[in-house]
Formats: sequence, structure tokens, C-alpha cells
Amino acid sequence: MSDFAATLRRGGKPVFRIVASTSAALAAAMLPVFLLGALTGELSQDLGFSEAEVGAAMTILFIVAGTAATPAGRLTERIGAAWSLRIGVALAAAVTALVGAWATNWWQLAIPLATVGVAIGLVDTGAARAYSDQLTAAEQGRAFGLKEASVPTASLLAGLAVPAMAAPHGWRWTFLTTVAIAALVLVSLWRLGGRRGEPRSAGREVERREPPSDAKTTSVTGPTIWLAAGVGLGAGAATAAAAFMVPALSDRGMTTSGAGFALSAASMASIAVRVVSGLWADRPSARPVGAVVVLCLIGSAAAAVLALPVAPLAVVGAAVVLLGAGWGWTGLAFLTAVRANPGAPAAAAGVVLTGLALGGALGPIAFGVLAARLSYTGAWIATAIALGVAAVTAFATRGAFRRP
Repeated sequence: MSDFAATLRRGGKPVFRIVASTSAALAAAMLPVFLLGALTGELSQDLGFSEAEVGAAMTILFIVAGTAATPAGRLTERIGAAWSLRIGVALAAAVTALVGAWATNWWQLAIPLATVGVAIGLVDTGAARAYSDQLTAAEQGRAFGLKEASVPTASLLAGLAVPAMAAPHGWRWTFLTTVAIAALVLVSLWRLGGRRGEPRSAGREVERREPPSDAKTTSVTGPTIWLAAGVGLGAGAATAAAAFMVPALSDRGMTTSGAGFALSAASMASIAVRVVSGLWADRPSARPVGAVVVLCLIGSAAAAVLALPVAPLAVVGAAVVLLGAGWGWTGLAFLTAVRANPGAPAAAAGVVLTGLALGGALGPIAFGVLAARLSYTGAWIATAIALGVAAVTAFATRGAFRRP
């Protein structure tokens, strides 16, 4: 971390502020998603929703995020990182507050919250544009790692909101407080800058890029699209594993509290891998796409272990490894795409986010169907296969991604 500390201020631009503000923006954009899950009980009591209806609303949100991410990336290339981040955060807060003040039925909840998917696309691609414009190649890995680690932070905030806000004041006031959080994040983003065409430091030299003059400037390479397809499979498998970890481990004979502890440990492992892998990716000899391959293979092996009749301790260990490795590579995927598309980093990030979001939307559905019609064993085998195919796809593209 010493090399990172040495670059906290470079050329008058605090690197820490850039990473912190973009990470906070992503946490703010993701917060409505986790609030929806955390407040399922309150929504069910007040509005009569079932868990399936809340899950359907969340699935629609992620489908919108996936379909909107690529266009959002192209838009970010035109309006710049700062405005993309600001609009995304403001949009997420506005529609969440609207739901808190207005929703009385499922449609009034699901349709506005689906717009949060657009906000996530703007924020994620805005962060990619900001890192490409304002950070050196030797700083981008840790930036993406920390940014991706901020997603579980939103989950933590949502969990804390239940006893702090929802219990004494109800779910509506909890949704409305997102405006205050967004306001704080917008203050941090106001000084971000980084409009299109701003110089980016690359080592000791400065390269100035001009705004795109034609459509080819914002096109994304074919290998990036294949990588997005592969990580979409991996994201679907990992998201499903996280969503069904507690009931699946309970099916193996674990107590609910024990399964919850295993999920917490696995989530912390995922955060640690995202941060550490980002730091590693900044080394000159690092090949991030190779690390994606290795982590997906490790996750695949862990999922296969969960399909076997092994001891309880091995089950917990496999669960931790599955989410730690099998879900810890998302920052590396963004980093690989951005480095491979220096003329259109936001567009490249949008393509990767399309794969991640659509996988995250469809993976849990597929896992649930397999678990219901076959068994959790069959679902874990499918998870292992999906992560294995994701690794093979990433491996097939490795030759196209070279460190600048």
C-alpha cells in the first residue's frame, strides 16, 4: 500500500478523492437494490407483496441495468465522467425517494426502481471514464478493486437501515433517506472534473485525447465483447450462489445462523479478493485476464465440492472459496476492458456491465429452477459448469489483452 500512499496527491489531484468519490457513487446507486431486499418483510406487511414479487422487481431492475449499460457507456463518452456520475447518483436517489413517497402497489414500486438500472450503468461507466482520464495505468487496478468492493458496502448500509430507520420509522422514510446520502455523494463528486478530452497521466508523460470525431472512436473490440459474455456466465453463477447460499447450506443440515455466518464470511472473502487482486493488477508484469481465468476455475472447483457429500467444515470452506474467488474478479474484468479500449473506456465498461448485470439477473432464476426441479446438488453442478465456461471464455481472449 505504500506506493498507493505515495500517489494520494499527484499533480494537484488527490487520487484518493477520485477513488473515494466514485466508490461512494456506486454504493449510492446500488443502495436501492439492497434496500429492496432488506425491506422485503416491511414491504410485504404494508403493501401485501410476496417475496416472489419483490424478487421479480429486482430481476427487472438488473435486466434494465444490463440492457442500458452499453448505451450508458456511449453516453458517458460524450458527456464525460463527472456528469455521468452526478446524473446517475441523482437519478437513483430521486426514483427511490419517489417510491418511498408514492408507491402503493407493485407497479408503482417496480417501474420507478427499474430506472435505477440506468443509474447504475451511468455510475459504473462514469467511474471507468474517470479512472482512464485521471489515473495512471499503475493506479487503475487498485481503483477498480476498491470501487467493486464498495458494492458490499451498500449491502451493509441496507442491513443497518433496517434497525436504525425501518424499525422505528417505517420503510417509506428509509427510502426517502437516500436523498440525504445522495446529496453527500454529489458534494464529493462536484469537484471531480474529468470532462471528455482532459489529459491523463501515463507514467511521466501526459497523453491528450480529443473527443470522439466518429463512431469508430467509441467502438469496443471484439475480444471485449467475448470477455463480457464469459463474465456474464460467471456473474450469474456467483450471484446465484450468494442468493441461495443460506437455504442451500441449510439443506445440507446446517442451522440458519450457521449458514448465515458462512455467507458473511464468504462475502468478506469476496471483498478481500477484490481489493487484493486490484493491488496485484497494478504490477507491471500482471495479466488481469489471466487472474480472471484462475479465480473462475477456483470458484468452479469450490462449487463442485458443494455438490459432493463432504464434511460440514469442507462445505463452509467451499462456500467461502466459491464467493471469495468466484465473485472476486469483477474489478479485474473492468480493468482488462478499459486497458484494451483506451479510446473508449466508458463504452468498454458498459459492455462488461451488460454481461455482469444480465448474468446477475438470470443466474438466480436458473439456480432456483434447477434446485426446485432437480436438487441443490444439480444446481451446484450447473454453477461449477458456468464458472468453468466463464474461465474458458476468458482464457480464449487472453492473447488480445496486452498491458499498455
